[in-house]
Amino acid sequence: MRYLGLALYAEGKTDYSFLPPLLRRLSESICLASANTIIDIGDVHPLTFNQSQVIHPERDHTTRVIELICKAQGVFNILFYHTDGAGDYDAAFEQRFRPITLAYCERTDSLDERLVAVIPIREMEAWTLVDGDAIRSVFGTTMSNKELQVPEPCHLVESIPDPKRHLEQMYTLIVGSAVRARRAKVSSFLSSLGESVSLEVLRLLPAFKKMEEDLTQALCQLGYLS
Repeated sequence: MRYLGLALYAEGKTDYSFLPPLLRRLSESICLASANTIIDIGDVHPLTFNQSQVIHPERDHTTRVIELICKAQGVFNILFYHTDGAGDYDAAFEQRFRPITLAYCERTDSLDERLVAVIPIREMEAWTLVDGDAIRSVFGTTMSNKELQVPEPCHLVESIPDPKRHLEQMYTLIVGSAVRARRAKVSSFLSSLGESVSLEVLRLLPAFKKMEEDLTQALCQLGYLS
């Protein structure tokens, strides 16, 4: 048996609700299919700045992120780095993820860690919109995909200009003006969506498929997969 430690650096607070359960499930799926031994996968460890680092950033973003990652050495084998693509995956990869990987390689000689990019083409919320069955289960509705305005075919979610607003409008459509709507925000359901959204459906999205390929390669390099 081997232990696989996972960690996540993400852009926003709500990303830490949806992505950890999703990324753990994806890692489990890959390991169940191809691992060369039993893998004990831990919960995804969130890497976040403390309040003073947010309010008084004394260094550039890359330096601060690298310091955050280095402090977590020993906690993870795979570090997921999330940044939204804002419509241009390649630019996000080259301008935000690659500087992190290069700087990290300069700071450490560890052979037991890899960084994996998590870059939705627009925003993380696009991935929450892809699976109508998961949405119905989490929000407790029987509305059809058409009524919910779930994009079909599913890859069209990456073309929605403002996925966050689309998700909020969908939630309002489901709950209407009920007391429930005033009691809970859509963000409180993101963790459940991360637990429920279909990996098979997400694999139809090029950005998610690329992330899975990169994660699989990283796990192979670390010796977890046959």
